Amino acid sequence: MDNEEMLARLRTQFNKPPDPPLEATRKFLESYCLDETNMESLRADIRYMAGVNTITLRAGLAGIEGLLTNPPAEEGALLSLIINNTPKVLNDPTDAGARAWLEEIAQVLREELDRVSH
Repeated sequence: MDNEEMLARLRTQFNKPPDPPLEATRKFLESYCLDETNMESLRADIRYMAGVNTITLRAGLAGIEGLLTNPPAEEGALLSLIINNTPKVLNDPTDAGARAWLEEIAQVLREELDRVSH
């Protein structure tokens, strides 16, 4: 691949519309949460990536915030998202428990993104 092709691919990627919140959150969970056993190790991975490339972190945060603002109407959708895309065992295996965990992740993302933007 030459430089022109690479630039064209980057422009295409940069200009594409964001994924819907559910898809953006799913991608984030699959990318960052599959191997994490606790919030401290997830924070460490997010902190590292924030120093390298924030694009996927910002997309994940946008997705999570979108889901928290407008959760799916289907009962169990948030819980299913967590169960199917992470090894996380929630203390409260309900949509409310899934929401609380996503809120915690969103807060970590905000803190780490804020840290690198200053």
